[in-house]
Amino acid sequence: MAGKDSFKEFKEHSVAEFFKKNRQMLGFSSRVRSLTTAVHEYVSNALDACEEAAILPEVSVQVDRLGDDHYLLRVRDNGPGIPPEIVPKVFGKLLAGTKFHRMIPTRGQQGIGAAGVTMFAQMTTGKPVHVRTSRGDGVIWEMDVMIDVKRNEPIVKNRRSYEGDWRGTEVTAEMKEVTYNRSKYSAYEYVRRTAIANPHAQITLTEPDGKRTVWYRTSFEPVHMAKEGKPHPLGITVDDLITLAHHVTKSRRVSSMLKNELEAFGDRAVKELEKLVGRAVLEKNPADLQWHEAEKIVAALKQMKFRSPSTDVLVSIGAEQIKKSLRANLKPRYVATVTRKPKVYSGGIPFLVEVGVAMDGEVKGFELVRYANRAPLLFEQGACAITQAVQSVDWKRYGISSLEESNTVIFVNVVSTHIPYVSAGKQAIADVPEVVSEIRHALMEAGRRIKEYTSKVSQLKELLAKKRILDHYLPELSTALARILDKNPEEVRAVLSQALEERYRRLRELEEKIGAGAEG
Repeated sequence: MAGKDSFKEFKEHSVAEFFKKNRQMLGFSSRVRSLTTAVHEYVSNALDACEEAAILPEVSVQVDRLGDDHYLLRVRDNGPGIPPEIVPKVFGKLLAGTKFHRMIPTRGQQGIGAAGVTMFAQMTTGKPVHVRTSRGDGVIWEMDVMIDVKRNEPIVKNRRSYEGDWRGTEVTAEMKEVTYNRSKYSAYEYVRRTAIANPHAQITLTEPDGKRTVWYRTSFEPVHMAKEGKPHPLGITVDDLITLAHHVTKSRRVSSMLKNELEAFGDRAVKELEKLVGRAVLEKNPADLQWHEAEKIVAALKQMKFRSPSTDVLVSIGAEQIKKSLRANLKPRYVATVTRKPKVYSGGIPFLVEVGVAMDGEVKGFELVRYANRAPLLFEQGACAITQAVQSVDWKRYGISSLEESNTVIFVNVVSTHIPYVSAGKQAIADVPEVVSEIRHALMEAGRRIKEYTSKVSQLKELLAKKRILDHYLPELSTALARILDKNPEEVRAVLSQALEERYRRLRELEEKIGAGAEG
């Protein structure tokens, strides 16, 4: 039994204090990963903001070296800007944002990212992040933002406004304990992969040595954000239902709350539910709903049939756009792309899977590029459902004897209103059975098209080998036939060459078809 003085040191701590002590949970661990994480958070926010406003994104990332493991990061976009009164919360308060509570497929979902970078910069340099933003209304706002870690509240300094003709957001953060390089976990690799999965965006990266790389857009259609979804009856928990009833809904009855707050729930469902739980429960004011009554409702919902969740809440890249992007960025000889139809996991959370496979050409070696809502996942590859699914496929069935030794890039994008991440670092997708299964099916569908390609390549190699043999012996064959037929050797050789040319016309057609990367 604890003594009377055991709780003298009992204290409350803010979420900011928690993540300050556990910054590795947000991705701020190694020097390379910390810088990549910062770039990821800022670029993701920039792309999401542009897409929500139906703007073709133009994002610039600049990394300047200030000293040993000491860098300045500046990210600028042409998005809709941030209202000045919201800026402090975006960059100075953890778990504050526009995404966590909404059922839309955005790159960032937790309201931690941008504020997490502020905290990391503050921890390593003691300096604030500088934000410049404008809504395109002729007024530009600038301010420095820090976090009061004890209270998880923003601290704003040097706030000012002035006239200017510009629209967008620019954020500058000075950080130590970070390193820039071009490894497979680097900020460069993150930007490169972001460009591949976002063909509608133009992204510019200026590296510490001054080298400037531009990934030009291959699509000129803005990505429109999906409409916001509602929870599906089959995916709702007792706690979800109590939260809706006590803190969210404005309905006066449980029955009307269910119709207003849940998807695919109408009058017919109300009548069916009434038979299972009784009218008295459904007539109650939601604020008076008790836990045991919510349990009864959820159990009844599991017995009922509902249409699948709306797929309007999901926005895919699209097989054709993936194909164009892979061609432009990787220059492969062959590309196969698949966008699967939406499915659900955990009873009611919608998701879909997209896969692209690029082979040969300028593709050298094997590479797996993973995405969640078009945001690259560079770290924790071994813990990811995508990796698990790729490894579970028998690639030999599709003409690839060894995936690791082939010249192949496998692209996988999982789209969902709620990506089941393994951790707050958002770098690996949990091995949810429905998600793993759907990724496997997408990969095998692409694999069947790969098999057509690999069989054509094998056929071409066989024909080329035969052609080389015949070409090698053509002079001797021509001379021997000329002697037997008493003909001019050159005339005989010309006739044979013409016959061989016709015979291998199919070979040239096959080469052209494979060279053009004709998809199955």
